[in-house]
Amino acid sequence: MLALKIGQNSINAYSDFLGAAETVQEVPSRLPEIIALIMDAGRDELIQIFEAYHTELLISEKSLSYAKTFFTVLWTSIVKEMELKISTRKDEYENLTSETIMSVMEATGIRDCMKTVLDNTMAIIKMIESAREKNLYHITERARNYIDEYYTEPVTLNSLSEYLRISPYYLSHAFKNIVGVNLIEYLNGNRIEAAKGLLADTEESVKDIAASVGFSDANYFCRVFKKYTDITPSQYRGVSRNR
Repeated sequence: MLALKIGQNSINAYSDFLGAAETVQEVPSRLPEIIALIMDAGRDELIQIFEAYHTELLISEKSLSYAKTFFTVLWTSIVKEMELKISTRKDEYENLTSETIMSVMEATGIRDCMKTVLDNTMAIIKMIESAREKNLYHITERARNYIDEYYTEPVTLNSLSEYLRISPYYLSHAFKNIVGVNLIEYLNGNRIEAAKGLLADTEESVKDIAASVGFSDANYFCRVFKKYTDITPSQYRGVSRNR
């Protein structure tokens, strides 16, 4: 059971709520659905569920004391489940949890109780989104650093995802979102920039240059080079030497 401290008091998610006359004996229904929606940032669906709770409490003519207990049990249950699913600083959860329960205790109406827990559930979603965004940047930076260093090697989406220990889909999605181009485009961009320098400064053949920058097929290299520069490697060599 999850014990949450407020000053000198503690509130247990599955026992009496500060001596409330009425107690909620079970975790509110639809908790698994709520947790899934939090993870998927399903804000609109969450609002509908919380509004349904509010309506149900009003129709059944539950007291404010009961509603406070109900939403406290719901909130502490959400926190307990989320602590198992994501990692964040412990003090962030503790502060958010304490503030939420204090607000529920001070609420003057059932809607206030509901709104307090709903608003802070949305705050958890923001915490998750922020953590995911930081993780996207971290993964993308590692991928870029790897490509910048090993672009001459046979790098592929699959090989890089194995190196980073994440799925190819997740890597591809993260890279495109952060960098603005897909991973292979970024890789080929590095290779073409290196090839431009070799074409301008050396007498190496186009075939040898293609191989040295990571292309196993010279014809494919020429197609990619033209895509990036609008001219062939041979034309680029001629232009660069006439400057």
